[in-house]
Amino acid sequence: MIGHADIPATMDAAAQRLAATLPEFLSAAEKSRLARIVAGRQLYDGKWRAFLLADGRTAHLFKALQDAQGRERPLLVTVNVLGLAARKTADLLMLDPPDISAGEDFPLQAEAIERINQASHIEPVLYEGALTATYEGESWLQVMRHNGRVIIANVPADQCFGVGDLGPDGSYPTVERRWIERVGSGPAARTLLRVEAHTAGLVANRLYALGRRGQIEAQLPLPAGLPEQLETGVDEPLLDFVPNFAIGGRCISDFDGVDELVDQFTAGVSQAARVLAKHADPKLGIPEDLFDEEGAIKASAEAFALKSKDELPVYLTWNAQLDAAIKMIDHWLRWLLVVIEMSPALLGLKEGAAPDAYKKLRLEAFNTLAKVGRKKLYWHRVVKDLYRRAHKLENAPASGSAGVRVQRYDHAEVGVDWHDGIPLDESERVHDVIDKRVAGVIDRTTAVEQIEGVEEAEQIVERLAAEDASARQVTMNLGEGPVIRLPGELPGGEEVA
Repeated sequence: MIGHADIPATMDAAAQRLAATLPEFLSAAEKSRLARIVAGRQLYDGKWRAFLLADGRTAHLFKALQDAQGRERPLLVTVNVLGLAARKTADLLMLDPPDISAGEDFPLQAEAIERINQASHIEPVLYEGALTATYEGESWLQVMRHNGRVIIANVPADQCFGVGDLGPDGSYPTVERRWIERVGSGPAARTLLRVEAHTAGLVANRLYALGRRGQIEAQLPLPAGLPEQLETGVDEPLLDFVPNFAIGGRCISDFDGVDELVDQFTAGVSQAARVLAKHADPKLGIPEDLFDEEGAIKASAEAFALKSKDELPVYLTWNAQLDAAIKMIDHWLRWLLVVIEMSPALLGLKEGAAPDAYKKLRLEAFNTLAKVGRKKLYWHRVVKDLYRRAHKLENAPASGSAGVRVQRYDHAEVGVDWHDGIPLDESERVHDVIDKRVAGVIDRTTAVEQIEGVEEAEQIVERLAAEDASARQVTMNLGEGPVIRLPGELPGGEEVA
């Protein structure tokens, strides 16, 4: 498989213009990848003016209007439905995060999972990773020590670069984290490049001086206290990535392929807004006879001398027909939602009656749930990898040398139990369990566990068993009493003819 550094640098004109502004220490393939990440951030942040106009991705002429300061600016109205769709996708995936568990034979590992989750604030970490992967195409997470504790943290994707071939486990043998630091001011200001190279068992630090165009000029000594190499005690890199979706090693965001649809949708909304703006600011038509010899008329005039009603001043308004334009805007919006696989019902855009049951909403959101399911294929592997590395780091020889000391413990692969993000209607859920119980598909204990939870099931089943025993005893006692026959009934139960 290929790595980030080997992806062909096939960039469109807009990406090429953006790549020209990036530092020269980056390869052409790395610039292409960063250009895609920047474009995804522009779409998510609602910076469609920069995406369409500054980067030259539009095929339309956005005509100018005067703003409040009297400046002429192209009218470009942004309706950031993509940002809303990205958050909704992350909601379905991680707002109700997966349950991470250890096996029954590993009680110390279960304590470690709870300890790592609390130190990491794992819920927002996973949510942020799922959200950024949606529009950037990938998300990077690192296992590290912080204040003596082992944590899992997010790392910006534009700082991470896989080196070498992508392995069968979906990880790179080496990952470089690079970021630029600017020190000093005035003529003494310098631009530095910090590099952390993460490999199995080792983190190597390097520092470089950059030139004006971002080219590497010289390697510099590291600042005091920063070692050239740091042994992690873990036999795999501690920095890894999860693709949003991947084909042939290339990460794909939810927003890939939406450029023209964004352009069409934005142009339609902006053109309609310009028509309304012109309609709200009409020009005044005044009969020619009311102007003086210099072609002027008093703006403060409260009365006009008119010969007939045909010479009345009139407002000239543009009586544009917007019905067709509104239909086209709705058309482009629907196609945009189709391409990013987002159900209008999830965004509150569904026409007609809203879904009256969660089961109906789940059916209407099938395409979106399928997209979320694809993401889980990657996240399932990465979550297991993250906790495996976190457990290894806690048990590494360097662990406990400072900060929180932990007891060494055995660990196995963690369990990851996902939720689909759409809540279940309680009455629907209970009826489904009852139907299964009546059909004999599940036993009583399983039915109680599904309705009341595993923790409460044992006591409830015991109470139900006691009630059944009591009911059977009552039945037996009634059977031992005197036989009561109805008038005309024979001892065998037959009726008298």
